[in-house]
Amino acid sequence: MIRADKVAHFVVSLVITIVLAIVIKSVNEDVAGIMCGILAGIVTMCLGVAKEVWDKFRGTGFDLQDLCADAIGCGVAIVFSFFM
Repeated sequence: MIRADKVAHFVVSLVITIVLAIVIKSVNEDVAGIMCGILAGIVTMCLGVAKEVWDKFRGTGFDLQDLCADAIGCGVAIVFSFFM
């Protein structure tokens, strides 16, 4: 069974990646949608890693499964960005 924590990581990463891709596309309309999505996904994954490092030192500990959920959310958003 998938824990609510992993679903939250998936959804938050999906939303952040889509929003960042839209912002990047609005700043420079000449960039292909998929490139906006990839760049947004990279930024979102960096945020996810930073959050897990924070958790390691200040919270519940580093959780690789959280990063996997983040990556899946980013991946789905990148697929959607192909249609931007």
